[in-house]
Amino acid sequence: MANIGPTTANKYLSRLSSYWRWLAKKVPSAAVNPWFGVALEGGRRREDERERSFTTGEMALLLGGPATPHMSDLMMLGAPTGARLDAIVDLKVRDVSAATIQMQARKLETRDRLVPTHLT
Repeated sequence: MANIGPTTANKYLSRLSSYWRWLAKKVPSAAVNPWFGVALEGGRRREDERERSFTTGEMALLLGGPATPHMSDLMMLGAPTGARLDAIVDLKVRDVSAATIQMQARKLETRDRLVPTHLT
């Protein structure tokens, strides 16, 4: 867990706190929530901070590395589309045509987007 950012760590801490609240309703000895108010500093993205593209070397390392067949398929779709894992996994047949894939908006995106498939 040492290599995750503060935003991701805070997400996990929040989930632990929520779980503990649920547990306290079921188990009286769990009444004191040790996760209440626990958070890491620096979890906000700066306004001027932008995401960057992967370098060619990073892409070669990622796509050429060891992966299960399912993960390899996900990476092969994620790399050219820039889609997040949950957007790929949530794809429906109706989202895909011979010409485009409709990717649902995720995280910092404000709207859905069409990605060309280059099959036609």
